[in-house]
Amino acid sequence: MNDSKLIDAIADANQRLQENGVTVNGGKKYLMVKDRVIIFRHYYGDEWGIETNMIQADSVHVIVQAKIINADGLVIGSGLGEE
Repeated sequence: MNDSKLIDAIADANQRLQENGVTVNGGKKYLMVKDRVIIFRHYYGDEWGIETNMIQADSVHVIVQAKIINADGLVIGSGLGEE
């Protein structure tokens, strides 16, 4: 993995968070997924992929899992989102 890309991507995300972040409950700033995907594609292009799966969707919750996959199909990272 190219650590300098990751460092640059994190710095970019932190800057965009300050400029474009939305404030959520509790006053914390949040960088929307659309902005994070723009950063991801800027630094990683099509080298890596983003795979998403709906875990649950009903009248109370929507839970989605996202995985970052490298060119060899190896899962680099994953996370869950809930609304």
